[in-house]
Amino acid sequence: MTQAGPTPNPLFDDLKTRSAVALVLALVAFSFLWIGGAVFALFMGAITAVMLIELTRMVKPECELEDIPRAALVAFGGLAVFAIYFSALWFVVLASLGVLLAAVVNRIPVGPVTVAGYAFIVIGGASTLYLRNLGAGFPMLAWIILCVAAADIGGYTFGRLFQGPKLLPRISPKKTWSGFLGGVALSIVIAIAFAVISGGNLANLVLFGTLIAVVSVAGDLLESSVKRKYGVKDASALLPGHGGFLDRLDGMTAVMVFFAAMSLFVELGEVLAPSYVLPVTAGGL
Repeated sequence: MTQAGPTPNPLFDDLKTRSAVALVLALVAFSFLWIGGAVFALFMGAITAVMLIELTRMVKPECELEDIPRAALVAFGGLAVFAIYFSALWFVVLASLGVLLAAVVNRIPVGPVTVAGYAFIVIGGASTLYLRNLGAGFPMLAWIILCVAAADIGGYTFGRLFQGPKLLPRISPKKTWSGFLGGVALSIVIAIAFAVISGGNLANLVLFGTLIAVVSVAGDLLESSVKRKYGVKDASALLPGHGGFLDRLDGMTAVMVFFAAMSLFVELGEVLAPSYVLPVTAGGL
Protein backbone atom coordinates (compact mmCIF):
# COMPACT_ATOMS: atom_id res chain seq x y z
CA MET A 1 0.00 0.00 0.00
CA THR A 2 1.44 3.34 -1.04
CA GLN A 3 1.36 6.03 1.60
CA ALA A 4 -0.03 9.29 0.35
CA GLY A 5 2.27 12.27 0.58
CA PRO A 6 1.38 15.55 2.21
CA THR A 7 -1.49 17.43 0.67
CA PRO A 8 -0.26 20.63 -0.96
CA ASN A 9 -1.66 23.88 0.36
CA PRO A 10 -3.75 25.43 -2.43
CA LEU A 11 -3.09 28.88 -1.00
CA PHE A 12 0.55 28.55 -1.97
CA ASP A 13 0.27 26.39 -5.10
CA ASP A 14 2.39 28.85 -7.10
CA LEU A 15 4.99 29.46 -4.39
CA LYS A 16 7.71 27.23 -5.87
CA THR A 17 7.48 28.84 -9.30
CA ARG A 18 7.36 32.35 -7.86
CA SER A 19 10.30 31.65 -5.56
CA ALA A 20 12.48 30.14 -8.29
CA VAL A 21 11.84 33.01 -10.70
CA ALA A 22 12.35 35.60 -7.96
CA LEU A 23 15.68 34.00 -6.96
CA VAL A 24 16.98 34.07 -10.53
CA LEU A 25 15.86 37.69 -10.97
CA ALA A 26 17.52 38.67 -7.70
CA LEU A 27 20.83 37.05 -8.65
CA VAL A 28 20.87 38.71 -12.06
CA ALA A 29 19.82 42.12 -10.71
CA PHE A 30 22.34 42.14 -7.87
CA SER A 31 25.12 41.03 -10.21
CA PHE A 32 24.55 43.99 -12.53
CA LEU A 33 23.98 46.29 -9.54
CA TRP A 34 27.33 45.25 -8.10
CA ILE A 35 29.14 45.82 -11.41
CA GLY A 36 27.59 49.26 -11.77
CA GLY A 37 28.83 51.77 -14.33
CA ALA A 38 27.88 51.63 -17.99
CA VAL A 39 27.13 47.90 -17.72
CA PHE A 40 24.41 48.53 -15.14
CA ALA A 41 23.15 51.45 -17.24
CA LEU A 42 22.83 49.16 -20.25
CA PHE A 43 21.01 46.59 -18.11
CA MET A 44 18.54 49.21 -16.85
CA GLY A 45 18.00 50.50 -20.38
CA ALA A 46 17.11 46.98 -21.54
CA ILE A 47 14.74 46.40 -18.61
CA THR A 48 13.09 49.76 -19.30
CA ALA A 49 12.56 48.81 -22.95
CA VAL A 50 10.91 45.51 -21.97
CA MET A 51 8.61 47.30 -19.51
CA LEU A 52 7.66 49.80 -22.21
CA ILE A 53 6.79 46.94 -24.59
CA GLU A 54 4.52 45.56 -21.88
CA LEU A 55 2.99 49.00 -21.31
CA THR A 56 2.07 49.42 -24.99
CA ARG A 57 0.41 46.00 -24.87
CA MET A 58 -1.45 46.78 -21.66
CA VAL A 59 -2.90 50.14 -22.75
CA LYS A 60 -3.82 48.97 -26.24
CA PRO A 61 -7.57 49.62 -25.66
CA GLU A 62 -6.78 53.28 -24.95
CA CYS A 63 -4.60 53.91 -27.96
CA GLU A 64 -3.81 51.61 -30.86
CA LEU A 65 -0.14 52.40 -31.43
CA GLU A 66 1.25 51.68 -34.87
CA ASP A 67 4.62 49.99 -35.31
CA ILE A 68 6.77 53.11 -35.66
CA PRO A 69 5.25 55.03 -32.70
CA ARG A 70 5.52 51.91 -30.53
CA ALA A 71 9.12 51.39 -31.55
CA ALA A 72 9.85 55.06 -30.81
CA LEU A 73 8.52 54.79 -27.27
CA VAL A 74 10.41 51.57 -26.59
CA ALA A 75 13.70 52.46 -28.26
CA PHE A 76 14.04 56.09 -27.15
CA GLY A 77 12.78 55.29 -23.65
CA GLY A 78 15.38 52.56 -23.20
CA LEU A 79 18.13 54.68 -24.75
CA ALA A 80 17.22 57.62 -22.53
CA VAL A 81 17.72 55.55 -19.38
CA PHE A 82 21.07 54.27 -20.66
CA ALA A 83 22.10 57.80 -21.68
CA ILE A 84 21.49 59.34 -18.26
CA TYR A 85 24.61 57.56 -17.07
CA PHE A 86 26.56 59.89 -19.35
CA SER A 87 24.43 63.03 -19.49
CA ALA A 88 21.20 64.23 -17.89
CA LEU A 89 20.65 66.44 -20.94
CA TRP A 90 20.74 63.45 -23.28
CA PHE A 91 18.21 61.70 -21.04
CA VAL A 92 15.77 64.60 -21.38
CA VAL A 93 16.32 64.87 -25.15
CA LEU A 94 15.89 61.17 -25.89
CA ALA A 95 12.96 60.63 -23.53
CA SER A 96 11.15 63.66 -24.96
CA LEU A 97 11.94 62.60 -28.53
CA GLY A 98 10.37 59.19 -27.95
CA VAL A 99 7.00 60.47 -26.78
CA LEU A 100 6.94 63.39 -29.25
CA LEU A 101 7.69 61.15 -32.21
CA ALA A 102 4.99 58.72 -31.13
CA ALA A 103 2.49 61.55 -30.75
CA VAL A 104 3.29 63.05 -34.17
CA VAL A 105 3.49 59.85 -36.21
CA ASN A 106 0.56 57.91 -34.75
CA ARG A 107 -2.61 58.52 -36.71
CA ILE A 108 -4.74 58.85 -33.57
CA PRO A 109 -3.81 60.81 -30.43
CA VAL A 110 -1.58 59.02 -27.94
CA GLY A 111 -3.64 58.59 -24.78
CA PRO A 112 -2.81 60.18 -21.41
CA VAL A 113 -2.39 56.85 -19.64
CA THR A 114 0.15 55.78 -22.26
CA VAL A 115 2.12 59.01 -21.83
CA ALA A 116 1.94 58.85 -18.02
CA GLY A 117 3.00 55.20 -18.02
CA TYR A 118 5.90 55.98 -20.33
CA ALA A 119 7.05 58.80 -18.04
CA PHE A 120 6.70 56.65 -14.93
CA ILE A 121 8.76 53.79 -16.34
CA VAL A 122 11.48 55.94 -17.90
CA ILE A 123 11.87 58.19 -14.85
CA GLY A 124 11.92 55.08 -12.67
CA GLY A 125 14.80 53.60 -14.65
CA ALA A 126 16.68 56.90 -14.56
CA SER A 127 16.08 57.22 -10.81
CA THR A 128 17.63 53.80 -10.24
CA LEU A 129 20.79 54.81 -12.08
CA TYR A 130 20.88 58.15 -10.27
CA LEU A 131 20.73 56.41 -6.88
CA ARG A 132 23.37 53.88 -7.91
CA ASN A 133 25.75 56.73 -8.67
CA LEU A 134 25.41 58.42 -5.31
CA GLY A 135 28.24 58.07 -2.78
CA ALA A 136 27.47 54.51 -1.66
CA GLY A 137 24.84 53.61 -4.18
CA PHE A 138 25.29 49.86 -4.05
CA PRO A 139 24.57 49.28 -0.33
CA MET A 140 21.77 51.84 -0.36
CA LEU A 141 20.09 50.32 -3.41
CA ALA A 142 20.62 46.82 -2.01
CA TRP A 143 18.83 47.89 1.17
CA ILE A 144 15.97 49.51 -0.77
CA ILE A 145 15.54 46.45 -2.99
CA LEU A 146 15.56 44.10 0.01
CA CYS A 147 12.90 46.21 1.74
CA VAL A 148 10.71 46.18 -1.38
CA ALA A 149 11.19 42.42 -1.71
CA ALA A 150 10.34 41.97 1.97
CA ALA A 151 7.16 44.02 1.54
CA ASP A 152 6.19 41.84 -1.43
CA ILE A 153 6.98 38.56 0.34
CA GLY A 154 5.22 39.69 3.50
CA GLY A 155 2.20 40.82 1.52
CA TYR A 156 1.99 37.53 -0.36
CA THR A 157 2.51 35.31 2.70
CA PHE A 158 0.41 37.13 5.29
CA GLY A 159 -2.31 37.86 2.76
CA ARG A 160 -2.61 34.19 1.81
CA LEU A 161 -2.45 32.98 5.42
CA PHE A 162 -4.80 35.42 7.14
CA GLN A 163 -6.81 36.82 4.21
CA GLY A 164 -9.54 38.98 5.73
CA PRO A 165 -10.79 42.39 4.53
CA LYS A 166 -9.65 43.58 1.12
CA LEU A 167 -7.39 46.61 0.87
CA LEU A 168 -8.90 48.15 -2.28
CA PRO A 169 -11.10 45.48 -3.88
CA ARG A 170 -12.16 47.67 -6.82
CA ILE A 171 -8.54 48.07 -7.87
CA SER A 172 -6.84 44.87 -6.70
CA PRO A 173 -9.24 42.15 -5.51
CA LYS A 174 -6.43 39.95 -4.12
CA LYS A 175 -4.76 42.50 -1.84
CA THR A 176 -5.79 42.38 1.82
CA TRP A 177 -5.11 44.52 4.87
CA SER A 178 -3.38 41.54 6.49
CA GLY A 179 -1.04 41.29 3.52
CA PHE A 180 -0.37 45.03 3.54
CA LEU A 181 0.44 45.10 7.26
CA GLY A 182 2.52 41.94 6.97
CA GLY A 183 4.52 43.50 4.15
CA VAL A 184 5.13 46.66 6.17
CA ALA A 185 6.21 44.59 9.17
CA LEU A 186 8.70 42.51 7.17
CA SER A 187 10.13 45.63 5.52
CA ILE A 188 10.67 47.11 8.99
CA VAL A 189 12.49 43.93 10.04
CA ILE A 190 14.91 44.40 7.12
CA ALA A 191 15.35 48.07 8.08
CA ILE A 192 16.19 47.10 11.67
CA ALA A 193 18.66 44.46 10.49
CA PHE A 194 20.32 47.05 8.26
CA ALA A 195 20.56 49.49 11.17
CA VAL A 196 22.22 46.85 13.36
CA ILE A 197 24.71 45.83 10.66
CA SER A 198 25.57 49.30 9.42
CA GLY A 199 25.27 51.29 12.61
CA GLY A 200 22.72 53.49 10.93
CA ASN A 201 20.04 55.60 12.57
CA LEU A 202 17.43 53.07 13.74
CA ALA A 203 14.50 55.49 13.89
CA ASN A 204 15.17 56.89 10.43
CA LEU A 205 15.69 53.48 8.88
CA VAL A 206 12.46 52.14 10.39
CA LEU A 207 10.62 55.21 9.10
CA PHE A 208 12.05 54.79 5.61
CA GLY A 209 11.47 51.03 5.72
CA THR A 210 7.80 51.75 6.42
CA LEU A 211 7.64 54.34 3.62
CA ILE A 212 9.26 51.89 1.20
CA ALA A 213 6.55 49.31 1.89
CA VAL A 214 3.75 51.88 1.54
CA VAL A 215 5.13 53.43 -1.67
CA SER A 216 5.75 49.96 -3.11
CA VAL A 217 2.13 48.95 -2.54
CA ALA A 218 0.98 52.28 -4.01
CA GLY A 219 3.00 51.60 -7.17
CA ASP A 220 1.53 48.11 -7.39
CA LEU A 221 -1.99 49.46 -6.97
CA LEU A 222 -1.35 52.10 -9.62
CA GLU A 223 -0.48 49.45 -12.19
CA SER A 224 -3.38 47.26 -11.01
CA SER A 225 -5.80 50.14 -11.63
CA VAL A 226 -4.54 50.45 -15.22
CA LYS A 227 -4.82 46.70 -15.80
CA ARG A 228 -8.31 46.66 -14.36
CA LYS A 229 -9.32 49.66 -16.47
CA TYR A 230 -8.29 47.89 -19.67
CA GLY A 231 -9.20 44.34 -18.68
CA VAL A 232 -5.64 42.99 -18.62
CA LYS A 233 -4.63 40.29 -16.14
CA ASP A 234 -0.85 40.56 -16.54
CA ALA A 235 1.45 42.91 -18.43
CA SER A 236 2.97 39.84 -20.11
CA ALA A 237 3.80 36.20 -19.42
CA LEU A 238 7.59 36.56 -19.40
CA LEU A 239 7.99 35.70 -15.71
CA PRO A 240 6.11 32.54 -14.64
CA GLY A 241 4.23 33.12 -11.40
CA HIS A 242 4.73 36.89 -11.61
CA GLY A 243 3.38 38.00 -14.99
CA GLY A 244 5.64 40.51 -16.67
CA PHE A 245 8.53 42.75 -15.69
CA LEU A 246 6.09 45.62 -15.23
CA ASP A 247 4.02 43.48 -12.85
CA ARG A 248 7.17 42.58 -10.92
CA LEU A 249 8.78 46.03 -10.85
CA ASP A 250 5.84 48.43 -10.54
CA GLY A 251 6.33 48.90 -6.79
CA MET A 252 10.11 49.00 -7.15
CA THR A 253 9.82 51.72 -9.80
CA ALA A 254 7.65 53.86 -7.55
CA VAL A 255 10.13 53.49 -4.68
CA MET A 256 13.09 54.45 -6.88
CA VAL A 257 11.32 57.61 -8.02
CA PHE A 258 10.45 58.42 -4.41
CA PHE A 259 14.04 58.06 -3.18
CA ALA A 260 15.53 59.93 -6.11
CA ALA A 261 13.18 62.83 -5.39
CA MET A 262 14.02 62.62 -1.69
CA SER A 263 17.76 62.76 -2.41
CA LEU A 264 17.32 66.16 -4.06
CA PHE A 265 16.26 67.65 -0.73
CA VAL A 266 17.83 65.40 1.93
CA GLU A 267 21.36 64.16 2.51
CA LEU A 268 20.56 60.46 2.51
CA GLY A 269 23.81 59.63 4.27
CA GLU A 270 22.82 61.76 7.25
CA VAL A 271 19.33 60.27 7.34
CA LEU A 272 20.17 56.60 6.84
CA ALA A 273 23.65 55.85 8.14
CA PRO A 274 26.82 57.43 9.59
CA SER A 275 29.14 58.77 6.90
CA TYR A 276 32.02 56.60 8.11
CA VAL A 277 29.97 53.44 7.50
CA LEU A 278 27.90 54.30 4.44
CA PRO A 279 28.97 57.66 2.98
CA VAL A 280 25.79 58.17 0.99
CA THR A 281 25.45 61.78 -0.03
CA ALA A 282 23.21 63.58 -2.44
CA GLY A 283 24.90 64.05 -5.73
CA GLY A 284 24.49 63.98 -9.47
CA LEU A 285 25.61 62.13 -12.50
